[in-house]
Amino acid sequence: MFLYALGLPPTPLALVLHFGVGFVGAAVLYLLFGRGINPLNGIGLALVQWLLLMVVAGPSIGLGFFGFGAPGHALSAEAPLLLGQTIKYLVLTFVLHVIYGGLNGTLIARWLGAAC
Repeated sequence: MFLYALGLPPTPLALVLHFGVGFVGAAVLYLLFGRGINPLNGIGLALVQWLLLMVVAGPSIGLGFFGFGAPGHALSAEAPLLLGQTIKYLVLTFVLHVIYGGLNGTLIARWLGAAC
């Protein structure tokens, strides 16, 4: 809804933002832990990103804090960003962030030649 209000197509910008956040997350992980990166570090950073999704990005697209909708809930039943039930939104995004963080921590450590 936010991008529609600005007159921007959501798909390309969403893809660029996701890759950008991923690269920034990997850089932050390296800056914080150097060669000591491990899967738990990656999961920790991904959970911080999940919290930012819940309190910043979610409300900005009309999902409300932690997906509980806002008083003028802007997403219709046909909206592509609507995941249905709030619990589904919370669990799905949480699990995906944990997987992302674990992979990030593992793959960055391997790329740097560190043992996991």
